[in-house]
Amino acid sequence: MKTNSVDNQFVPAEVTCRVNTYATNSTIDVTNTSNIDVYIRAAIAVNWMDSDGNVLGTAPKNPSEYELELGTDNGWTSGTDGYYYYSQVVTPEESDNDTTADLVEAITVNVEPPNGYKLSVEVVAEAIQADGFESASKALNAGFGEANEENVVAWF
Repeated sequence: MKTNSVDNQFVPAEVTCRVNTYATNSTIDVTNTSNIDVYIRAAIAVNWMDSDGNVLGTAPKNPSEYELELGTDNGWTSGTDGYYYYSQVVTPEESDNDTTADLVEAITVNVEPPNGYKLSVEVVAEAIQADGFESASKALNAGFGEANEENVVAWF
């Protein structure tokens, strides 16, 4: 016996995130722009950059030339792989808890920048679905592979 056909309504998960930089107070956080709960990790790169986006060949030295106050007491944990892991589930945008606590809480430049350059703090964030995983590190390692020197080089 044949039954009538039914249209299935399937909405695939979308996993994305956005890094937010607030110039007024030098803070940086990450918003979940996905349609599902996610875990987030982020890497920070600090360089001297000119107005055309060119990076000076010599990186600034921390803490003699600059200091970053990181949010490692508000949910972010420094990994041994160069990433910072946010330990809490981040819900979809426009809901409660859709943005992490500040990863960067303050930026201080301690020297006069090289002529024509300014300090550039770039944050690259990655998100992965939280459902089915008990922690951010387990979810992110499952999605991107175990964070080790070889994989980190391959990812970038």
